[in-house]
Amino acid sequence: MQLAWTRKVLATAAAVAFVGVMAVPGTAKDPLPEGGAAKQQDADLAFLKAAVDKKAKNSIDPVRATALLVAQSAQNRLGGKDDEQLSGLRDQMIKLAEALSDSEKPDWAAAAKALEGAKTAKGNKKAADLSKVKEFDEVVLMNVFKKAARGGRGWEDDLTEMAQGKKAVDADKVLEIAQGAHLVGQLVDSYRPTAGAGAKKKDWDKYVADMQKASKEAAEEATKGKKADAATLKKKLEAMEANCTACHKVFKTQ
Repeated sequence: MQLAWTRKVLATAAAVAFVGVMAVPGTAKDPLPEGGAAKQQDADLAFLKAAVDKKAKNSIDPVRATALLVAQSAQNRLGGKDDEQLSGLRDQMIKLAEALSDSEKPDWAAAAKALEGAKTAKGNKKAADLSKVKEFDEVVLMNVFKKAARGGRGWEDDLTEMAQGKKAVDADKVLEIAQGAHLVGQLVDSYRPTAGAGAKKKDWDKYVADMQKASKEAAEEATKGKKADAATLKKKLEAMEANCTACHKVFKTQ
């Protein structure tokens, strides 16, 4: 499975749009298993800390994408006693993503400050339009799947290798990938193709719905941890990979 990381990419394995109508892009009730979001947040923040400390240029887009995943997850969970903390976290992640919006002059100091501030920041629970983040689009978002050696999370390789039986299925890694894909889907909905033949729009809707379903089911099983059924997880990963491959045959780089 090969991804072309170019400006004209319309979809990838994780181009899974949120199924439903959102009053503000990037707002929706969290559909993932209870408890999974906090675990995902820990993994995302750990990646951000390591990458921001390293300041590698090839990690800029994966860092920005991950920051928006954290922002999306935080916004999904608004509506309870932790609203000030969650909205504060979301707002700091937006600041982090925008601090690195100029790849030629990334402000790593501002990014580090935003990340540090996320621990104590409090914000307004009013929904934020995450599609308005400076210099951010679906191509930046998809960089989160890049190889770890190229600054990414390595999710594409992990997904492929576990689905094809080249690597043992790891429930924690499946949970990370599946929930990440689901969050990417909510964000990428803002960049849904509007031009072109109606048939392609129908294809898009089918692929995003299928991936949303598979990623949710994979996450639900993976939350069982050591009790998760490896065969079931592999089957869900196979579905995600197959959907990715089919999507690439329709939405190709021009």
